[in-house]
Amino acid sequence: MKRLLTICAGILLTCRPAAAQSPACFLKDTVFEVLHTQLEVLEDTANALDIGQVQQRVFQPLESLPFVRGYRHETIWLRFKVVNQAEYSRVFTVEVVNPLIPKLSFFQVNGRGQVDTAFSTGASFPFSHRPVQRRNFMFPLHLEKGDSCQVYLSIARDFLPNSNILIVDYDTREGVIRRYEDILLTVFFVFCSLYLILSAFVFSVTRQRFQWYYFGYVLLTACFISAFLGHGFQYIWPEYPRLQFVVPLALNNVRLILGIWFFQAYFDLARNARRLNIFLGVTIGIFLMALLVQSIYTVWGPFSGIYASLMHAGYVFFCVYLFFFCLVIMLWALKEFFLKRRRRSAALFLVVILNFIGLATTSLQALGYNLTAWAPDNIFTKKLVFTTQTFYVPVPVMAAFFFEMLLVFNFSMQKFMRLLEKDRRTQMKIAQAREEGLQALILGVENERRRIARELHDGACVQLAAINMQIDHLRDSMDNQLGLSEQLASVTTDLEETYRELRSISHDLMSKALEKTDLRVALEDLVIRCRNAQPSLDIQFYAKFDPEKVDRLVKIHLYRIVQELMANVLKHAQATLTSVQVLEHQGLLLLTVEDNGIGFDTAADNPSDGIGLANIRTRVEVLRGTLHLESATGRGTFVNISIPWNVLTTGHAV
Repeated sequence: MKRLLTICAGILLTCRPAAAQSPACFLKDTVFEVLHTQLEVLEDTANALDIGQVQQRVFQPLESLPFVRGYRHETIWLRFKVVNQAEYSRVFTVEVVNPLIPKLSFFQVNGRGQVDTAFSTGASFPFSHRPVQRRNFMFPLHLEKGDSCQVYLSIARDFLPNSNILIVDYDTREGVIRRYEDILLTVFFVFCSLYLILSAFVFSVTRQRFQWYYFGYVLLTACFISAFLGHGFQYIWPEYPRLQFVVPLALNNVRLILGIWFFQAYFDLARNARRLNIFLGVTIGIFLMALLVQSIYTVWGPFSGIYASLMHAGYVFFCVYLFFFCLVIMLWALKEFFLKRRRRSAALFLVVILNFIGLATTSLQALGYNLTAWAPDNIFTKKLVFTTQTFYVPVPVMAAFFFEMLLVFNFSMQKFMRLLEKDRRTQMKIAQAREEGLQALILGVENERRRIARELHDGACVQLAAINMQIDHLRDSMDNQLGLSEQLASVTTDLEETYRELRSISHDLMSKALEKTDLRVALEDLVIRCRNAQPSLDIQFYAKFDPEKVDRLVKIHLYRIVQELMANVLKHAQATLTSVQVLEHQGLLLLTVEDNGIGFDTAADNPSDGIGLANIRTRVEVLRGTLHLESATGRGTFVNISIPWNVLTTGHAV
């Protein structure tokens, strides 16, 4: 590659053979094609020539300039002639696309050899020194109808010498081309922003810290591309030129380090590939060393001689090492894919290929290669090259990073879905274990109720009945002792009340109707006992469902729920009317208990009601049902419980 600088004359340019020795650009207003035209070049190795001396020197075609393979601190003078063949005066823009040129001068010389316009700027000057406040170096070129001029560009060549030079109509530059720029940059940065937002959500849910390394990698890569395009100098540090030479490199190195950390953690290289892990650790050290050296070079200023040559050699070594680094990762990914059959290594190989493309194009451009000359010669490529000539960052870098984000985001989403599925299965197991635990607990309580009820009924109640019979017999045999007989009658009455109370407790603990009959009969028996317990309470009961299909354990749960609700009515509601309904409707069993009592404040803490309601909620939760409670002081209470019918018939959720 011999050419070090290229010129692309943009929209509204065409080139004709010129009679003079200096090639000329003939500017019209009807041509819409990308044009590559020759430049003339002069090397100022001593950096001592001014514009007057340069006009007296002999320029050579740009093709005669040898490719620079080492560091050369010198000034390159470029010259080309411009002729306005339009039917009116025009304002054009000469744009130099390289935001890292330390010093750049522009001269517009008329046909009499006089300098009409002169500007001096560069990345070493504050941003306010630019004649046009844009991220690239832009110089206005005004030509009257039929007028011509010579354009001289003085470019300081240190590092990153490659540049694109565009000559475009000012209105076209600020219209069509800028619109293309805005669209491309907006799509790119909006996609990066969306990715960061979505990945932040995903990484927060997965709680895997190493995922945040890639989050930082994407964020810094977007910042690096923006800074490398010149946005940082334009908007963030316009008065601190030296930052332009160190911030992009710092962002690039730190983002690569974050990418390596993500790679190490994602594949657990410390355990699975120790040698590769050590190699990556060495690579991180080299990146940090390169950043330190570049920072020292930037702070102390550019030097000539051996130190500057060593800097250039170090940069070449850095670029070569990047190629070697990508090659090692690619070989490892291929080995993992073919030998260990790990599918994710194939995707890793694609990611590394994309990184390799980005690093290779950036490094080759930094070493002075003209990448646009390697593009295929077709209409699509020419249009793409033309619309992106104002970007110093090579388009393959942005495209590779774009597709890399898509791949990694796909990995993250797949892992996220796997974690969600794993979490769902875990939650199902926990819920099932909890349900089984509650079922076992409630079944144990019911068994204990049954045991206590049986002991009370068959033991204490029988003994009390026997004692009562003995006392009756004793009282009959002692009729002549009136006072003693009355005392025995009082004891007999107390025993009978105690017997009835124990018998009632035994029935409450385990209803015989519930044991021997279905749920509807058991609920009817419960309502009858509640009426006997409080005759002033009017209880209306209505049931319409198939009790034969209700599972035994579910029958116990429903009976206990109604029993608990009726107990609250009897103890606390002070109601005169209560309605109990059990209905089957649209695949649900609807249980409602409503009273016209004093009600209560559902927001207040009520220990007496809280325990009962907590037991009811627990049983409803076991049955996979829903509970709705409405109550207010002085307005009664309404409780509605709906339970899926399939739970009632199987005894568990399906």
